[in-house]
Amino acid sequence: TAILILTVLASAFANAVSGSNSIVRILFSMGRESILPRRLGQTSNKGVPQVALGAYMIFSLTFALIVGLKYGAFGVWSFCGTLLGLGLTVIYILVSIAVIRFYLKEHRSEFHWLRHGVLPVLTVIVMLLPIYGQLHPMPAYPNNWAVYLIPCWMVLGVGYLYYLKTKRPELITAMGRVFQGGQAETQPGTFASGRASVGVSADVSELA
Repeated sequence: TAILILTVLASAFANAVSGSNSIVRILFSMGRESILPRRLGQTSNKGVPQVALGAYMIFSLTFALIVGLKYGAFGVWSFCGTLLGLGLTVIYILVSIAVIRFYLKEHRSEFHWLRHGVLPVLTVIVMLLPIYGQLHPMPAYPNNWAVYLIPCWMVLGVGYLYYLKTKRPELITAMGRVFQGGQAETQPGTFASGRASVGVSADVSELA
């Protein structure tokens, strides 16, 4: 039992560190590309994205304290698990559908009926099973809020995408650079250029 508990704790800690590092990098990149406030794309003298890291820490601490004081530690864990589980499942489904459309429209000559047709469809079907398991029966309060937050967030995202396409189309291209690794170094204490894919010379783990 003790070994199992230690294994679970180590896994949860590693997952938290990995997730936090990824979120900070995304916040930094979105600031770098001016999708979010550009100050988030600023680094310290050691190349650490300190503003993005600080913003993430403040939000996480505030969220954990507010929700934790009301629903307890396990309440926070359960709500975040429900929100992330449903959200990631929806993302997998949308990406699978996007694969079919992408190859049919952009790379029709490379389209393979099994790899780009049957397998994505099977993925969508399989991913519907955990969604059914999460929604039937409906989660108890406050976890049921996740069921409503996800579609609301998706509607906001579609609206924001439409706004960008009509008003600021250059930011749509910038969004694609958010998840690209870069080669150039970010100058300490300055903002990264929004026209080139730029890497951070140090990640969150260097703060230790």
